[in-house]
Amino acid sequence: MASFFHSVNRRIRQDNVPFVPPAAWYQLIDDDFGEIWFPSHGCSWSVIGTCSMCNYGVPLPPTDDQMVGAVALALASFERLPSRLWVSSFDVLDPRDVPVDVRRQIYRLLARTPTQIIISESHPLCVRFADVKECVDLLEGKIFGLELGIETMNDFVRNWCLHKNFLTRHVHRAIDVARAAGAEVYANLFVGAPFLTTMEWIEDAIDSTRTALDAGADSVVLLPCHVKRGTLCDWLYQRGLYRPPSLWTVMEILIRVEPRYWPRIKLSWILTKEHPGHPQLISPIDEHASPRSLLSALSKFNQSADGTIFQPLLSFPEYIRWHKEMKLNTPDTLPDRIAKCLPLIAKNIMGHQWWHLNERSITDNLWKDWNLAQKHIH
Repeated sequence: MASFFHSVNRRIRQDNVPFVPPAAWYQLIDDDFGEIWFPSHGCSWSVIGTCSMCNYGVPLPPTDDQMVGAVALALASFERLPSRLWVSSFDVLDPRDVPVDVRRQIYRLLARTPTQIIISESHPLCVRFADVKECVDLLEGKIFGLELGIETMNDFVRNWCLHKNFLTRHVHRAIDVARAAGAEVYANLFVGAPFLTTMEWIEDAIDSTRTALDAGADSVVLLPCHVKRGTLCDWLYQRGLYRPPSLWTVMEILIRVEPRYWPRIKLSWILTKEHPGHPQLISPIDEHASPRSLLSALSKFNQSADGTIFQPLLSFPEYIRWHKEMKLNTPDTLPDRIAKCLPLIAKNIMGHQWWHLNERSITDNLWKDWNLAQKHIH
């Protein structure tokens, strides 16, 4: 039930202290790709209480000039502009986050650069043809890549594990609208949703990759969880109820997915990345990893899109140990696992009386949604 987790997330975030955004923020990821974050009025969806894994902080509201100036200053700070630039705030198509005139000024600035691909983020429910078409036109022949926070193509997992209340049909609509308006579409997929087993993380990522690409997304971006303070993921982690995935999980996804999809898969947040707002608490777990070998292979995959690069790692004892653990079965179903955690979450965060009044409706909705999901599968 979305309203339950919305209430929980708002309560967890109530002590977030707004931060003063920097005058400019940028970084070069590699010779061909860079990032520019500009301050905005904050993520609308965070205010509602969605996204139990996400916290990039609450910026103090900037002026329009500060927002545009942050992009101009960042552009001027690169020694050489890369061919691809991620330039975004939380949601560039949400006028509450980024005023329309600010967005127009920023894309006019970007149109005058030699960069060929401009990538910005948005929420599937914010995608409108006229807005995307305007961005495409303002960039004057550059490629406009719209990166959508989809997380999974499984409605039950998105709603009950990540707590984003939109449906896969909204994803299909957003992809179709953005492509019709002339944009490329990149689907962000989250690896490490709470309550799922390692095997379920792998299966969900593979199924979501297939479904998103077959639905028309140009590519998918796999993002393993980095636990951030001030999130439900963090709350569960602190109590031993959640642990982020190992990077072996990401490798396993790439090994198991059909090779025809490799050229359309990118990896992000494999390593810790600095960003304004809020630091992560813990990065993907590597207690079984040989970090240099594994990290090197993941980095090379991002450059080559060749999954055969992982074959030598399959004989590593660290991988073999992880693989044995990954295959261990749990007797509980996914809704069983969620149902066991609901009272603990509710009583500690919302209070015993609140849970007493809402327990029946929440648990009924859990099983109703699960049974509906199973009917769709079969």
